[in-house]
Amino acid sequence: MTDKRNIVVLVGIAGSHNAFSLSLYNLKSYALNDPAIRRDWDIGVIQHPLIAPTQEEDKVPDLIERIVAEKPSLVGFSCYMWNVEPFRMLGKALREQLPETKILWGGPEMATDYLDQGLFDEYEMDFCISGEGEATFVELLHNLSEGKPAVNKISGLSHRTTPDKSMSVNSKRKPFKSLLDIPSPFLSGVVDDEVVMRPKVEGNIETQRGCSLRCAYCVYHKDMNKISYSAVDRTLDEVRYLINKGVKRLRFVDANFTSDLDHAKAILQGMIRAGFETTLMFELIPGFIDEEFAGLMGEFNSLYPLNEITVGVGVQTINLAILKK
Repeated sequence: MTDKRNIVVLVGIAGSHNAFSLSLYNLKSYALNDPAIRRDWDIGVIQHPLIAPTQEEDKVPDLIERIVAEKPSLVGFSCYMWNVEPFRMLGKALREQLPETKILWGGPEMATDYLDQGLFDEYEMDFCISGEGEATFVELLHNLSEGKPAVNKISGLSHRTTPDKSMSVNSKRKPFKSLLDIPSPFLSGVVDDEVVMRPKVEGNIETQRGCSLRCAYCVYHKDMNKISYSAVDRTLDEVRYLINKGVKRLRFVDANFTSDLDHAKAILQGMIRAGFETTLMFELIPGFIDEEFAGLMGEFNSLYPLNEITVGVGVQTINLAILKK
């Protein structure tokens, strides 16, 4: 280990022009809870709005310049289906311009099954995190600065033994018992004001992580065999934090907000008691709601003219043959 501090830059490309990648701030808040990481690493976050396919040639070069200017030891990508191609372009350019810099991929799209199938073997990546990334990320930083633990001993991590080899996939990481094991990125002050105070920004909040379903076409469960929940009080504190920053649009980034109906009701009841003024969006499965929950949605909507709830309902197909497949 040297006296020089290492630099890691975490990069997100959001799914809309008003969103941001909460995952990067979760990684940073968890990592900064480790004294050795605080001592050895500077952790920067770059949040970029959506880059549509028609914008890649114009937008990606500027993003490359921002990353290269930081002279990082490690660059991490938070990968979803809408940003795979821009990150692939970034990885190729960074390999050419910063050949000594390590490249890390993660996010829901980097599922263990996909890596086992070799779907990303041709991508420029030295490491890849599947499933919950916080603890795996911290162990990787320790490896890069201290040499241990060995990369093949880090659960949830994939790595290359040599640059021309396919990814070697380690064992899956056990999920956190609760999201309270991760310091709130909002309440710990990790989230950048310039991000949450942008006009028309949509604030992302995670009330739970994982999914109880195992649909064959979906990796939304994030390699987790159970759902981890945040506390109702912490969720309400995070909502209050964002509203106090001027945020008028909130999104709960859960696979199925009503997976635990009592938990979902308690959050809505708390928002009603607090008199929060904001739009709200969440996704759910219709079979997981009841009349009381529907009534709470109506009660929240009636608080202020601004208060509208948008519900995302995942109906992939109504074709029985396709459902069976």
